[in-house]
Amino acid sequence: MSLGQVFSLTRVVSFLWYAALYHSSSVGIAHFQSDSRMTAYGNEYCANHSMIAFRGHYQQGENSGEGLEGHAAYAARQPKLLAATTSTDYDYFAGDDGGIYMPEAGLQRYRRHVVYLKPDTFLFVDDISMSSATSEAPDIDWRMSTLSQPARLSQDHYEIVQVGAAIDVYLCAPEGFVMTEEGPIDNRGYAVDRKLREIYRLRIHSVGETSKAILVTAIHCRNAADVPLAKPDVAVTGRTVVACVQLAAGPREVTIDLDRNTCTVRPAAPQPAATE
Repeated sequence: MSLGQVFSLTRVVSFLWYAALYHSSSVGIAHFQSDSRMTAYGNEYCANHSMIAFRGHYQQGENSGEGLEGHAAYAARQPKLLAATTSTDYDYFAGDDGGIYMPEAGLQRYRRHVVYLKPDTFLFVDDISMSSATSEAPDIDWRMSTLSQPARLSQDHYEIVQVGAAIDVYLCAPEGFVMTEEGPIDNRGYAVDRKLREIYRLRIHSVGETSKAILVTAIHCRNAADVPLAKPDVAVTGRTVVACVQLAAGPREVTIDLDRNTCTVRPAAPQPAATE
């Protein structure tokens, strides 16, 4: 991979990682009204912010009119790190992000589990429970800003290519969610770089009423010329998620216990060859 491709991939990953961690954590202060709904200001100046919205509500941000006291209150609501494991093969983190959203979002539980399967694959499990009230906005809406237009390769697989580097995004579970793309989006009010004046957005969102969900997504980083990762096979049984991920080093079975906040990764049995 050339230096230019590495730089490009870094920028693409940074935007999606922004979506995955930064704007679902306590440091993700966004520019919204005190009711946390998107405003005309937000659409013009914060188009490249990537985040998860619940029923049209985002995180409580710095534009609440409370000044430094608002920042202090915001910091007091920061999510809790529930588990952290690192090894030569994978890293695992679990966090409770529910407290940083407005009460109007109706969140009763929002925990995010992140597994980094080294060197190039990420697995995200969002454990979400909400009140039964609904609104016109999608109940769950993960918006990921990208530097180039996402390309749909299948119903549950989008590819994002930037100067020879690529990222694959997979919607693995559950039913009742869809992936869509938007753009180009005018980002001139916020952009400090001409290359960011028009961006695109990849969305993973629910369809219809969704008061509870275990949302499983995967992201794979690669050279654009390389073959995409096969979509991980995911099974959700009660409060346990089991994913079989095909890595270059061989298949891995990832098991996450959502109540105990634990993760195990072990080699998986090779898939049987297809028979005629």
